[in-house]
Amino acid sequence: MGDAFRHVGDGELRRGDWRPIACTAISGEEFAVRFGVEFVENDGRWDAPGPVAYAAVELAAGEQFMLEHHLDHSTLQVVIHGLPDPDRRAQLARFTDALGLPHTDLQLALDDDGWFDPRTGEHVPDKPWPCRVRFPDYFAEYAAMIESKGWFADLVVETPDGRTYRPVFYDPVRLSQVVTDELDRGARLFREPNLVVIPRVTEVHTLGAISQLSSDDFTGLLPEPTT
Repeated sequence: MGDAFRHVGDGELRRGDWRPIACTAISGEEFAVRFGVEFVENDGRWDAPGPVAYAAVELAAGEQFMLEHHLDHSTLQVVIHGLPDPDRRAQLARFTDALGLPHTDLQLALDDDGWFDPRTGEHVPDKPWPCRVRFPDYFAEYAAMIESKGWFADLVVETPDGRTYRPVFYDPVRLSQVVTDELDRGARLFREPNLVVIPRVTEVHTLGAISQLSSDDFTGLLPEPTT
């Protein structure tokens, strides 16, 4: 860590309109090891969907940043927050320069004109903020069984604007079997809300599908009713 930054406790954290300014492409675990950032699990003080760990750091010049590390399966990785700044690109550069965080380790950032790719500096119109993906606790233990069955419907996707989706994943073989069985029983049609067909029902393929769906703002999927 050296003199580049120091950790900040709750009592030292400045109050204000904290806003996300960037999202890393590396995991929270890798971020913690490489840059010496100590994340603390959310105990209710941080208003964010969990499970979440957080950290607050202050650069040598006194500027503070907050970091969210999402502990579930997520495309968010580490979200970097800052206080309002007239030049958010410069704000992000101060943070990355202080930590020695290369732009290749960032996946998305914001400035006053919208989303941009930190690796190229080019704006990406209509690029959605990465979504949060929640696998059930049992998934890792039963992953092989789920893949063999070719069907999975317990994954939950949360978007930053509050929408929740529950896609229903099939592999082609299982879907063909289900459709054939339904029609053989006399059904006039087969219909499955939020149907998503992937080559194999594995974590890698489901996350790849979610990434593609997110880029299209989940067009064709129905969100869960709000309460």
